[in-house]
Amino acid sequence: MKMMSEIPIYIWYESYPTHSGEGYEGRVSRVSPNSPYGSASLNLTNIQENDQGWYECKVVFLNRSPNSPKNGTWFHLDVHAPPRFTMTPEEMIYVNLGDAIILNCQAEGTPTPEIVWYKDANPVATSSTIGIFNEGTELRIASIKNDDIGDYTCIARNGEGQISHSARVVIAGGAIIIVPPTNQTKLEGEKAQFSCEAKALPGNVTVRWFREGAPVTEVSALDTRVSIRMDGSLVINPVSADDSGFYLCEVTNGIGEPQSATAYLNVEFYEQSFHI
Repeated sequence: MKMMSEIPIYIWYESYPTHSGEGYEGRVSRVSPNSPYGSASLNLTNIQENDQGWYECKVVFLNRSPNSPKNGTWFHLDVHAPPRFTMTPEEMIYVNLGDAIILNCQAEGTPTPEIVWYKDANPVATSSTIGIFNEGTELRIASIKNDDIGDYTCIARNGEGQISHSARVVIAGGAIIIVPPTNQTKLEGEKAQFSCEAKALPGNVTVRWFREGAPVTEVSALDTRVSIRMDGSLVINPVSADDSGFYLCEVTNGIGEPQSATAYLNVEFYEQSFHI
């Protein structure tokens, strides 16, 4: 049985049904008695990587003890397997100049995979700010410079094959408003829509709208008539005479200071006169 296991993976007694351990069903069988390997030999098929380890063949007599106190023969099974990653860096890594980063790339396999690093298809050159540590699994950059920006690829390889994973290191940028809101004049009862389109890297832009310094979602007079769309635009439908005022759009992606732009909404209404 496998070393450190308390449950046999295969049991055979003459004239009794055979027993296969969990995970070995259909994969273990006794070698034919006529085989040159002997009647106590075991056949293991569909080899898996976790089959690697020590196995013991042990003879047990039902009605007496073995003739020899050293009953049992040990065998070691070495299973070769191609690399597989157990840890990889994110595919996109946003940094600022001067940041320190660690790219971690770990893999398993038999034989133990070798880890090598490339930057933009060339082997990574170590320097006073760039180093490779922990048997190649960690690429560390102490202070990001413009020359460090690019694609980093870790390759795990052994005699059974190789795999690779790439991560792109890019300079992060704060959100910038590219389509600001513009002043509008609307008749009472019409719909007003203010644009506020932004771009950023990374692109997880959050857009907030304010009226006279208060978030529009907290202005009770706008409660049922205001909405912020997925594209960041503000919609007031229908507009009321009391909605006139300045509306501010603020955008951020968590990097740098939020950016903002303001527009004025002028709501006109007609007075009705009655004649008798």
